[in-house]
Amino acid sequence: MTNPNEHSAEAPSSYPGNSVGDITPAGDNLAVSHVRPPLYNPLPEGEEADKSLRESQANEILRAKLNLETAQMAWSEMQRYFASGAAIYISPSLDLVEAALQMSEDNTTLIGEWMAAGQFGKVTDEQARIWLEADETLWVVVISPWVLVQPVTSQRQ
Repeated sequence: MTNPNEHSAEAPSSYPGNSVGDITPAGDNLAVSHVRPPLYNPLPEGEEADKSLRESQANEILRAKLNLETAQMAWSEMQRYFASGAAIYISPSLDLVEAALQMSEDNTTLIGEWMAAGQFGKVTDEQARIWLEADETLWVVVISPWVLVQPVTSQRQ
């Protein structure tokens, strides 16, 4: 009676269609006549790679979701968010979706840099007045409880 835990060293003379190569018996061992080189795997191995890949995929999913939730709205429709202090200005020099992503991930370092450069911050009374008088249309995306707004420029239309 054969032990199911023991494997036989016998194998057919070749396996048609085997992507590894032709396998032939050579005494008690199997011999491989040729082997394709392994495919290049650019990802690092191990737990860190898995974590990095999962984070990257989650990032791309969130980026796509934010992109789908971005819309153009008249500033006049945004007045209640401004009045409650929830309207956040995003400079046209920044990518609105990227700013929303960084805000959702609480990237305080990068947001702090943008704030210091005047590219990110609460909408000022002056901005609100100018946009209302001009009946300005803005790009808008919600990162609760905030509403990020960005003036529409000719290159973004």
